[in-house]
Amino acid sequence: MKYQISQDEEDVKIIEGKTEIILHRIVALEDIVDEKGYLLVAKGTKGGYIEREDNLSQEGTCWIGMDAVVFGNAQVRDDAHVSGEAIVAGNAQIFEKGKIFGSAQVYGHAQVFGCAEISEDSKVYGDATIREFARVDSNAKVYECADISGQAHISGHAEVFGKAKVFENAEIFNAAKVYGNAKVYGHAGIMEYVEVYDNAEVYGAARIGKENYVVNGDTKLSVYDDELCR
Repeated sequence: MKYQISQDEEDVKIIEGKTEIILHRIVALEDIVDEKGYLLVAKGTKGGYIEREDNLSQEGTCWIGMDAVVFGNAQVRDDAHVSGEAIVAGNAQIFEKGKIFGSAQVYGHAQVFGCAEISEDSKVYGDATIREFARVDSNAKVYECADISGQAHISGHAEVFGKAKVFENAEIFNAAKVYGNAKVYGHAGIMEYVEVYDNAEVYGAARIGKENYVVNGDTKLSVYDDELCR
């Protein structure tokens, strides 16, 4: 075993809906080192809170930091890390080298894996998937069945939902929304309250920042147009 429930601290009670949940702080029983021998967590270090041992695997280098919380049927495993004041709940799965930190929340049946990162005050929930090297931060929301992958970056109060896909090096930010069956990929950028939905695709070098502009239907945009960035 690499950790156990701390015997030195009182349990913490929280209310989730109408249910009272009792959380237990963890403490490392051994040094946790990565594949290169770098010390990640020293023996005796107090970690965050879990509801049950199933929330954090005893295998791998996965860990929950001091102020982070994992409960419900959520699981953190492999080499994943949850830290800061992050919350992972419901049936969420954080694995491989996924990282959740800041005040981020991941819940529902969401999955975060690969080297994906969720941070700041962002929320990922529903059946959303964040994978590979994707990042979600700065109060962004990804939910329903949205899929974010590659090196895509969702930030600045942006929202991606429905069955939308954002991948490769695409960026969604500044309160933009991508939803329905829309796809944004390549080096495309969507910003300034722009909405992309239905079966629309924005890709290549396209950048859309014309405030409140809408891309919908079966529209496909792939070329930079200065008019759409004003």
